[in-house]
Amino acid sequence: MIAHEQIWRYATDKADAVDSADEDYDFLFENIKYRIDEADIAAIVQETPFAADGEPYRAYPDFASPAGIAEAEAGAGFDIIACATNHMLDEGADGLERMIDTYGEYDGVSVLGICEGDAAVEDRVKIRECNGIKIALVDYTYGLNGKALSADSKLKVRTLDDEEQVRDDLAYSEENADVTVVFVHWGNEYEKLISDEELKWTEVFYECGVDAVIGSHPHVLQTFELYNGEMPVYYSLGNFVSGQDKTECILGGMASFTIEYDRFNGARISDAELEPVITHQEARGIYTAYLLRDYDITLADRHRLDISIPKVWRMYDE
Repeated sequence: MIAHEQIWRYATDKADAVDSADEDYDFLFENIKYRIDEADIAAIVQETPFAADGEPYRAYPDFASPAGIAEAEAGAGFDIIACATNHMLDEGADGLERMIDTYGEYDGVSVLGICEGDAAVEDRVKIRECNGIKIALVDYTYGLNGKALSADSKLKVRTLDDEEQVRDDLAYSEENADVTVVFVHWGNEYEKLISDEELKWTEVFYECGVDAVIGSHPHVLQTFELYNGEMPVYYSLGNFVSGQDKTECILGGMASFTIEYDRFNGARISDAELEPVITHQEARGIYTAYLLRDYDITLADRHRLDISIPKVWRMYDE
């Protein structure tokens, strides 16, 4: 989820039209909420930090997004918010603390990739139990756009800079959980080809016993595979919802899989799929996500970009 100006302009204009100070961002997920509700655990990448109360929102290159998006994400049914992205220090240390505090207001919502305290491994790895299965969740970004926290900061954004620490995280996960899922912000923007860095880290994750990898950052879909026939790797899910106006950037994906468990063989992942998602954008300003299978010709005709259903499916098949 990346909050470009068009998204918050639509929400603020709606609020202004009824003379309200409350901005409602439920429209972002209202057409896909039914699918989110079907999952025992649902996760989303929140790429941008939130603005302070009363401060203006900002878009590229240094984002400050509406905190109301967190309420919409929690209301839509997302349990896991992955926050290790290249933009996570756009609002500095205050913005990082704001992210932790904002999501802390919602029961049952866990934040990944950012933490406060001494960043012990127990803080770096979130273990969540679902239906008796322990799932370790970790989140990393390739970098922070050249920004850094002060040396004495107790706040942390998880990066791939320290491979030894990443391996320590995954060893802890392997020992204390039944399944490990890695969220990772990597790759090259707008490139559909998998980068050498993605391939390198995929091998590291596989060596460390990771069970699934969910990638983001390129803003376009990249391939999905079972690495060595075992580990589902979603190299890039593209954009779930964004204001980007390149045709290839309105197409995204939802990773879906089942975690099975039996007392003889332990846990394993099955039924791994990639479900295509499209950001619907109208000239009047609405931005909202649909599963591509639910998207029809009437909606396509209203899209502000020159698209058609066959064209979007061809993009997905590529």
